[in-house]
Amino acid sequence: VDSGVREGDTVTDYYDPMIAKMITRGKDRKSAISAMQKALGELQIADLPNNVAFLQTIMRHDKFLEGDIETNFIPKYEKDLFYVGEDFLGESSQSLSVAIALKCMLESHLCGSNSSWGLSDGFRTNLVYNRPVDVSVDDKSVAANVDYLKDGNLLINLSHESSSSTHSARNISVEASTFNMEVDGRRHKGDFLFMQSGNSETIHLWIHGRHFVASFPAL
Repeated sequence: VDSGVREGDTVTDYYDPMIAKMITRGKDRKSAISAMQKALGELQIADLPNNVAFLQTIMRHDKFLEGDIETNFIPKYEKDLFYVGEDFLGESSQSLSVAIALKCMLESHLCGSNSSWGLSDGFRTNLVYNRPVDVSVDDKSVAANVDYLKDGNLLINLSHESSSSTHSARNISVEASTFNMEVDGRRHKGDFLFMQSGNSETIHLWIHGRHFVASFPAL
């Protein structure tokens, strides 16, 4: 990484918004691109506007991979590079389910009480506890309902506009800044960051080489 900025520095609006460059090398163009894709997938930046996801999109574009690039590349393929899928819920449901499961588990851990009356993990004797969870992703609001099952797993129902889906989160493990769980039988493991500011809580996920952000109202 080539950067003249260090922790604690202030970048004013008198400077170019590019504060760092990431450089990869390889025996040929293909291997250098592969190294860049891996490096971008491992980069973790939270709460600072950046273009990592956009660069990842470029790195996957067929024309870029073929070497068919020019100064007009971005305007020429704007529809591909800035494409927003029509099925928002379908494309985000797995990562969103992970974020919601993390929130539920973190609430239980943060409670810090040994009394069953003080726990917020949804435990109820001989009952399945259901609770609503409001969440937003990219300024899109999603209504969620979570069933706390007796075996410690979660059943998560998501609804956005006319779309809805149900997901099972199982074998959930949360450490200081890492998570490991199954959603609908698919294993998800990665790093996370929990942030709270005013009346909102934010969970940043770095999962499968991508950065995913979900926001919740603070309890």
